[in-house]
Amino acid sequence: MPTTAPLTLPRRLIPAVMLLGCGGAPTPPVAAELERSGVTVGGNLAVRTAELVAVMTEPDLIVSVAVTTRDAELLSTIWSTGPQAVWGRPVDRDVYQLRSIEAVTIPLLLAQLTGVGRRPEPPFGGSICMPSRALKTALDFAGDDPDTALGILLDAGVDETWADRVLIANQHMRARWRVSSVWTPPDLGPSVHEATVLDAGPAGYWHITTSDTDHVTYTVASLAQTMRVLRGCLPDLVV
Repeated sequence: MPTTAPLTLPRRLIPAVMLLGCGGAPTPPVAAELERSGVTVGGNLAVRTAELVAVMTEPDLIVSVAVTTRDAELLSTIWSTGPQAVWGRPVDRDVYQLRSIEAVTIPLLLAQLTGVGRRPEPPFGGSICMPSRALKTALDFAGDDPDTALGILLDAGVDETWADRVLIANQHMRARWRVSSVWTPPDLGPSVHEATVLDAGPAGYWHITTSDTDHVTYTVASLAQTMRVLRGCLPDLVV
């Protein structure tokens, strides 16, 4: 897990820090602010900042994590080069935090960020494909008018049993998380992976996939299947 104290800086300065790391030069007012904040010394990135940015500007692996709960959306980005990695996240609307970690700890960090753990498994399996627009509209009604929500899905041709299951799963939502990653295997082009999971608490895990822009599929999943999907977003060297 994290091995050093975090570096905290104004969120608006992140693009300028990355620009410096790539050999560019920020505008004079931004350069002055970087100097005042201690990010740069004499126009150059401070040693500690430079070490972080060196990983961020030439990564072998980038992982983006978005965890949505009923109260908030938590965002994180992980950059990794060889054994070194950097975990970045907004602390609030104006402040961003960067922390050096070891690449081998990325799977554990992802598990902690997503909150993956044991959940009751539904007594049924399988999946259901639904029109995306109908599902979105149904979920908008689900909290205040579940009968209308169910009717919307039925009118869209969704089986009643599955429509009820999906609405119950979303009603019990603990979190919905999306992990996307890109890395470049040796001698190959970029490899892109993404996983979206509904953690429905007592209603278990549901994997969410889209085959096209008009349809979404919900698949009942076990903890083991969910862990495999999460690990599938990482190259073998860090799993």
